[in-house]
Amino acid sequence: MDQARELDPRDRYINTKAAKYQLRNDESAAAIKTMGLFTRAEAVGGPLADLHDMQCVWFLTEDGQSYARQRKIWPSH
Repeated sequence: MDQARELDPRDRYINTKAAKYQLRNDESAAAIKTMGLFTRAEAVGGPLADLHDMQCVWFLTEDGQSYARQRKIWPSH
């Protein structure tokens, strides 16, 4: 999917599909970078905060499921 995304980097549908599959492959940093192509650069907190502000529920859900699969549910103190 990432190869398809690189063919047309302005296509939001393909970019969101690539991000979805990156999350399902537990590549959270890559998915946030991919979604960052379509978020506001000046957003405080970066792309993830902007996705939260926009209530992008599918991304937040997939991201949470990725962290749960990796057993990274609670931050270590």
